[in-house]
Amino acid sequence: MLVEDKSAVRFAALEFLEKCGYSVIEAKDGLDAVGEVSKHPGPIDLMVTDVVMPGINGGQLAEMLAEKYPNIRVLFMSGYAETIVHSHKIMDLELRYGFIQKPFNLRALGCKVREMLSKSAVAAGASS
Repeated sequence: MLVEDKSAVRFAALEFLEKCGYSVIEAKDGLDAVGEVSKHPGPIDLMVTDVVMPGINGGQLAEMLAEKYPNIRVLFMSGYAETIVHSHKIMDLELRYGFIQKPFNLRALGCKVREMLSKSAVAAGASS
């Protein structure tokens, strides 16, 4: 899932991730993401979300989705410093948490997404 309120960033990231072979659910903000999740019948392995958005911020959204998808990984992205980002009520997601600083290039995003999904596979294997 990709949640980003700036359409230029969202469209570029969406196109890139789909070209990499990922199935992506797109949402323009936290409220839109909640609606998209309610229509999605399958699992969501990773959510890439902006932290500061109108309405529901990325931290609140992560907390909400963790209730339905307890194994979801979250990659937060923000133009603010990571220390400021933590003040937006981002819960402790341990291995499920990642951060990428804006602006980023698409290669860096791809690497971070792979890293997050690898953490997911490692954590799932460890708990079996």
